[in-house]
Amino acid sequence: MYEIIFEKDVSMGFENGMKNKALFSEQIRSDSYLSAFFRKNITEERISLFLELWATRTIKDRQLQTVYLNVDGSNVDCEAVGVSLKEHGHDKSGKKTTVVGIMYVVAPDGTGLFYHQYRGSVIDAKAVKYVLLFFKHLGVKIKGFCADRGFCTKDDTDFLRAMGIDFVLMMTSKPEGFSVARNQLRDQIRNNVRKWLDGTELFGDCTQVRMFKDDKVMSYLHVFYDCVKGGFGIKNLLKKVNKAKKQLLKSIQDKTPPMIPDDVKPYLHLCSRDGSKSLVLEESKLQDAIDDKGFYVLATSEEMPTIAAHDIYRARDSSEKQYMFMKSEIGLEKYRTGSDRSICGKQFVAFIAGIVRNEIKLASKKMLSQKDRPDRYSVPPIIDELVTIRIKRLPGNEYALVMDLSARDEFMLKHLCIT
Repeated sequence: MYEIIFEKDVSMGFENGMKNKALFSEQIRSDSYLSAFFRKNITEERISLFLELWATRTIKDRQLQTVYLNVDGSNVDCEAVGVSLKEHGHDKSGKKTTVVGIMYVVAPDGTGLFYHQYRGSVIDAKAVKYVLLFFKHLGVKIKGFCADRGFCTKDDTDFLRAMGIDFVLMMTSKPEGFSVARNQLRDQIRNNVRKWLDGTELFGDCTQVRMFKDDKVMSYLHVFYDCVKGGFGIKNLLKKVNKAKKQLLKSIQDKTPPMIPDDVKPYLHLCSRDGSKSLVLEESKLQDAIDDKGFYVLATSEEMPTIAAHDIYRARDSSEKQYMFMKSEIGLEKYRTGSDRSICGKQFVAFIAGIVRNEIKLASKKMLSQKDRPDRYSVPPIIDELVTIRIKRLPGNEYALVMDLSARDEFMLKHLCIT
């Protein structure tokens, strides 16, 4: 409740923040009690059992056997001396601190299903193997996994195929297949009405090529063209080239050492002739760069319509909001606890908070479909309203639920299944 209401995980504020809230305990707990609770009461065995039972039940109850689950990894800054999970890795904060790795598995509707904490130096490609093994041995069938660019490695795709798990994967530009597929389809799909994906503002098509140079099997690479992103990309590129040209021409005129920025070096170079310097624009290279703007590629292990691949990946939008809540909105961009057990316990409570908050989000969607009022029925206003509906204290330490609910309250509570 505290993490959802205040969007923070600093337990020092719990006692004061929850003074006027209805609690499910006999007394309000202190910061020291909570620290001991994270460290002692929430054991690894309890966490593992919960995650196993929760994932099994949720997949069956919500009939997720035929959908692609979303996987995402991150890391959390941690400098506590008593934490063995912290190691130097790819710290996203840029502070060159030690980190603890974390990976989430989320259903298309944003419901958290599973998470895995691991040492900060372990790369996502290795950590994802444990996640895949967990679901493989869960005994519950799932269709496959959907992941972002962080999982675009040969190790990950080979492992998924070996496990018999399908995938929908956003590609980086590094694998050979990205350039091959884009170059094959680039001129065919750009602003071509015949390649328009109905219901979207995108153009797209599919080709079957090797995703990585050493792949033994072909993948289905779906190439998309977004004219808006393409326009922005072209505009930004031309602005950089224009700025660099202006600075270089001034350097030539002032006879000062010219400096060509790295990001425009492919398109500009200086030529010396008869003791004078001139600026040369590499038109063909600039044209190629312009022609490549606005494209992205999704890889799938199985053949499917391009619009289907788009819809599967678009479902990550709900998951991204859940990731954002669990990774940053409740303050978990940094672990402030001093032991492995404390970190595990605190992360577990945050995971539960994420599940509950997502239920509010799902209810919010239903409310907004009937009353298009985001000022009243998006998640933050709903939480603010829930906080005002209280059990009031009476003399003699008695409590009463004051049923002075507005029509808005009753509408909201109905969709939250609160009677």
